[in-house]
Amino acid sequence: PRYAALLKPSSPIFRHSSWKGGTCAGMAEILGPQREYFLFDSFQGHVDPQPIDGPAALAWKADTNGPWYFNNAIVGTEHADAAMRKSGATRYQLVKGYFEETLAKFEPPSPIAVLRIDCDWHASAMTCLRALFPYLADDGIMIADGYPDWDGYARAIHEYLASYEGMARIKQFEGGLYYVVKGERDWSTAGNGVFAARQNGNAAEG
Repeated sequence: PRYAALLKPSSPIFRHSSWKGGTCAGMAEILGPQREYFLFDSFQGHVDPQPIDGPAALAWKADTNGPWYFNNAIVGTEHADAAMRKSGATRYQLVKGYFEETLAKFEPPSPIAVLRIDCDWHASAMTCLRALFPYLADDGIMIADGYPDWDGYARAIHEYLASYEGMARIKQFEGGLYYVVKGERDWSTAGNGVFAARQNGNAAEG
């Protein structure tokens, strides 16, 4: 709610790896039904993790009886559809399929207000970032669910942001979600005490 007022009122919300749709439905209740919501998921389960995704990811895949396996996150679209309808949202789309297929030719109708990804693996995260981060509005928010949990996922975010020409720093909200606000940082007005003092000192000397 604290950031809701900062978002452009007509910009769409994107959720990748939407699963049962509960998170996006909660966002819709807060941000309102006037926005468009796009929920991307294979609804067919995760692709297999690769060595770059780290030992925890490979162990998760192997432990099919583990408490966090959830049948490889296979779930029907009806769950997300019901959650979004319950939220009051009327302008939403469930985009079914693996990201490599669904994002290849997809173009958002307008700059994105919130891009929320929960891709878990390196390849999936990079696909989402390359396809949609360029469409994130100035001052738009990218939320990285599960950022500290999976090695390859975190690496993909680091690699992509390192290639981004503007300023995009990973922040943590009150000990919870990790997020990025897109946009360049103006150091002269950013409240950086050392820089501001130095600038003031130089001005006084001049």
